[in-house]
Amino acid sequence: MSDIDKADIYDGEPWSEMDLWDLQNSLAYGDSIEEVAEFLCRSGTLDEVRRKAEELGLHYRSEPRPPPVPTRKITKAEVVDLGWGRFGVAYEFDDGTKSSTKPTAGKRPKPLRATGPGSRFRFRAVTDRDEPTRRSG
Repeated sequence: MSDIDKADIYDGEPWSEMDLWDLQNSLAYGDSIEEVAEFLCRSGTLDEVRRKAEELGLHYRSEPRPPPVPTRKITKAEVVDLGWGRFGVAYEFDDGTKSSTKPTAGKRPKPLRATGPGSRFRFRAVTDRDEPTRRSG
């Protein structure tokens, strides 16, 4: 089996003693044959894992795994001015859908002030107490 044909890293590879131990103990623990194949990194050769379990006289249950969560790839991203000195990102995905960061509702964001010695800065919102007070007198 070539590397291109492999769905998982150990598909079609020889069985080590550790693989056999993991197979036996995972099935004894109650994992399904599909879970064990995934754990052994042999999910692309599930039939081979079944054959090996039967060859060793191990009993197993079958419980098909749920389908993988669909994923999308970002094909384009650009910076978007959200106003008030804020910026977001607009995305375009490989399926043609678009999305972007949305401005949050509410008050205008407070400016940030860097604090801390040397190059170790922390940023915090500037508040009214940061402003010097004037005493009349």
